[in-house]
Amino acid sequence: MKISALVASVVLSVAAPLLAACPAPTGTTAPSAGGTYPVPTPIATIITDDKAFAAFAKSVRHDLEVGATDKDPAVAKERLFVLAMLDGLDNKWDQAIETLDKASALETDPIGKQMLGLTIRVWSDAQSDSSPDAFKAAFDARLSAMKLDQVGDELVVLRTLSQSLTSTDVCAQQVAQEVGPHVSQGTVGIDDAHAIVFMRYAAMRLVPVRLAIDETLNKHGIASAEGAAAPTETVAPDGAAAP
Repeated sequence: MKISALVASVVLSVAAPLLAACPAPTGTTAPSAGGTYPVPTPIATIITDDKAFAAFAKSVRHDLEVGATDKDPAVAKERLFVLAMLDGLDNKWDQAIETLDKASALETDPIGKQMLGLTIRVWSDAQSDSSPDAFKAAFDARLSAMKLDQVGDELVVLRTLSQSLTSTDVCAQQVAQEVGPHVSQGTVGIDDAHAIVFMRYAAMRLVPVRLAIDETLNKHGIASAEGAAAPTETVAPDGAAAP
């Protein structure tokens, strides 16, 4: 499963008309390649259990690094993007940006260049302060420097995603629903590995700032998809309300 497919599945229930005209910005059409990677049972645990995800990330990183030098730029770009998310999850923001810049260099679409890894860049800008307020200020600054008339549809998808992923448990449920059926003999392939990393990133790096994302996009005139419920609080990774 490509990352874009998982994003689409999350957003579909609240933004089906939008997705028909505006595919989720984070995925690519890179062909599958790579090995298989052990996952826990139940698979949702990989999102909620730090040790389970760390073991999974360790098993998949080598193949991601190999794929990052693939001759096919579509493959290399997607592998680099997933590596950047892993670096961000480890709070290695300088390394994440270095990796993301390599992915961006392979992106030929101007809109894709603006959107690729946007929240990773925002977190890097705010890395000295992990609070939602710091993220919000950094996000506001980023949006102010972007050509919003070019990326408005993609930002609607981001806003809808932030409204849909209401908690770590919701992220875990999405993995169980979308990746679970693909588990074979306790392992998943590289495309599902990409999706797992994305959803872990969403649980740890988007859920805690979902209110900040929503408010900032609203400030810049980015509408939410019809049917999406506005978040009422920012939820920390452990499920508690963030300060």
